[in-house]
Amino acid sequence: MRLRSCDVGVVNKDSWSTFISEHPHGNVFQTPEMFEVCSRTRDFVPLFVAAVDTEDNLLGVMLSVIQRGFGGPLAKLSARSITWGGPLAVPSLSQDSRAEIIDYILKKHVLAVRRTALYTEIFNLWDISQYRDQLAMNGYDYDDHLDVVIDLKKPESELWKMLHRSKKRRIRQAETLGVCITEKRSEDSVLGIWECIRETLRRAGVATAGYTFFESMKEVLVPKGMAWFLEYKFDDRIVGGSIWLAYKGMVYYFYAGASETGRLTHASELGVWYAIRKAQSLGFEVLNLSGAGKPSERIGYAEFKKEFGGQITNYGLFKRVLHRYSYAVARNANRVLSKFI
Repeated sequence: MRLRSCDVGVVNKDSWSTFISEHPHGNVFQTPEMFEVCSRTRDFVPLFVAAVDTEDNLLGVMLSVIQRGFGGPLAKLSARSITWGGPLAVPSLSQDSRAEIIDYILKKHVLAVRRTALYTEIFNLWDISQYRDQLAMNGYDYDDHLDVVIDLKKPESELWKMLHRSKKRRIRQAETLGVCITEKRSEDSVLGIWECIRETLRRAGVATAGYTFFESMKEVLVPKGMAWFLEYKFDDRIVGGSIWLAYKGMVYYFYAGASETGRLTHASELGVWYAIRKAQSLGFEVLNLSGAGKPSERIGYAEFKKEFGGQITNYGLFKRVLHRYSYAVARNANRVLSKFI
């Protein structure tokens, strides 16, 4: 198969959008809209690789983003390439042809990021074990990565029964205490939500994306119904919030955080239950509570998600370290810096 690559300036945006919407594994992270979000975000550099044939037919795509957790002289210590839900190849082709396309895209991707990123990661949203050989040949190593997936085709009464007993109790307590969930519009400020998320991740020693990322998601995705910003309030104060990405039958739990008051009033539990009910009412089929650690781990955020009763999946992630010495130095530096920045 004769293939050539195209960047975002050459590929027709409508063709790209159609490719993702019609692909059985098409997802919000691979859309032109997400490219626009990342383009508007400070310290983010989106990278789009497309494979086309001799007649310019789109055969495969991969949208990634190079993230820098810190700016200025610290930028090189935090630069990584992240891909969610990609790469994608035309599903109607044979397995061998799809594998060839995936291999081609991965090679182009590594060439593009190796000078600017310390490592590159691919977070899987479905089983891509059929491409493990191609990933291995391109230097990627597999690691376990759990997700918690809720089947929204079940009636609400059954979804409620699936909840852990403590979850039901906390949701009722939040309702009794008067915690309010508000959906933010594209013209509303989401600064309070971002501040709660930033503080939550800081306590965990994890750097979060800057405010421009959240502002860009709100401006680009919310008007199209591709993102929901939920603000949690107690006693007329913002105590937490969450961001959900919605596309093609799946809702994805992307970011969340709560203040100490938010944790004490169980605002986060009520927020997730609100999103479950909203997603089901709009006809979505799946709600993915996203990362839940590894099978051998017991982590607070993972247990929080598991108690909503969804199916535990382990599609894993693939990672290639591009600069091993710099990566080792950066890991130690990031652990310290993320607590203060």
